[in-house]
Amino acid sequence: MNNKIYVSCKNNKAYSPIGIMDLFEQAVKENNGDIEAIFKKKQKYKNLLEMWHGSFLALALYKKFGPQFKFYICQPEKDPPDLYFIHKESGGILPVEIMELYKYKDNFKSYEELAKHIWKKKGVKKYDRCYLLLASRLSTSKFNVTKFLQELKNFTWDFQKIYLSLYMARKQQWTFFEIFSSSAQYSSLNYMYFNKEDKQFLY
Repeated sequence: MNNKIYVSCKNNKAYSPIGIMDLFEQAVKENNGDIEAIFKKKQKYKNLLEMWHGSFLALALYKKFGPQFKFYICQPEKDPPDLYFIHKESGGILPVEIMELYKYKDNFKSYEELAKHIWKKKGVKKYDRCYLLLASRLSTSKFNVTKFLQELKNFTWDFQKIYLSLYMARKQQWTFFEIFSSSAQYSSLNYMYFNKEDKQFLY
């Protein structure tokens, strides 16, 4: 995590995960209760969706590592990164880039193709000690994290960490696989999760 610095956020607002959930629920109400409409209207809700995905990563980090990973989330005036995670106590900054993979929900072909797609979108740019969150809506029952990880190893990534997020609707659970780390060996067995039953970790 970077040392305490001052950053310029849109509207000068930083939200807790609960605050972001409230914004998301308001958008759902505006669309007559249709959650899928939020994901389909990507241009209109791009900023909200980035914070939505990021909020569950923040909750999973807090659940696993405790108060030293308790963040508020804001969007910088200029992109990249997509988000700043701001530590609640120290003010330390963690830049987070978001990439959604749900476009592959209906036409997913291969892990090699998916890894190449991510590399073309995010791998050719330089990021300063940034996390990358790959937020996927692919079927969790069919997605092989180990095979995907092997394809990612064919590229040299500039990120501090890369997480893959898979959502299980039946459990209402977000699972985050740490599929790349610049400081250690990484494995598909290294994961954390946040479940909607984990209410004691909401903030």
